[in-house]
Amino acid sequence: MSKEKRRYFRINEKVGFTYEWLDASESDGGELMSNEEDDDRKIVRLINELATESPQLAELIAALNAKLDRTLQRIAMDSETLTQVVSRIREINISACGLGFVHDQSAQTGRHMRCELELSPEGKTVVTRGVLVACDAVAGGYYWRVDFYGMSHTSQERLIQHIVQRQGAQLKNRR
Repeated sequence: MSKEKRRYFRINEKVGFTYEWLDASESDGGELMSNEEDDDRKIVRLINELATESPQLAELIAALNAKLDRTLQRIAMDSETLTQVVSRIREINISACGLGFVHDQSAQTGRHMRCELELSPEGKTVVTRGVLVACDAVAGGYYWRVDFYGMSHTSQERLIQHIVQRQGAQLKNRR
């Protein structure tokens, strides 16, 4: 049995994945927090507060918020954006603490990056920082291993929920 210790479930799947290298001043380990995540957190907090007084109203607001997210994503996906999204789809092995994938280029370990994952089918986005901890030559390229850090609580919960749901679906499909 392998001595590898994993902190979370892992799955293999295709996701939208982009990254950009960070310089030393950007890789300080601080939490990435966008205005969108702040808004999402506020909406969730208010819906939870409202749920005790009016569960149906809270459910309606949550559904409208989800519909608004989907609608805005569709509007943003003009033909140029769609081409970019399709070209960045990768088969990755992912957990809540990192990911691995085959890349066509080698890279120096220890480099820090900003990672963006687009989770399907729900279309939610997770943004975090990562550090390249391994880059091993394999058939077809190089296998990169990235450890996440600085992920907001909201993004980590979104990623964990996605992984658990997708793993359940994958297990169901194997039966």
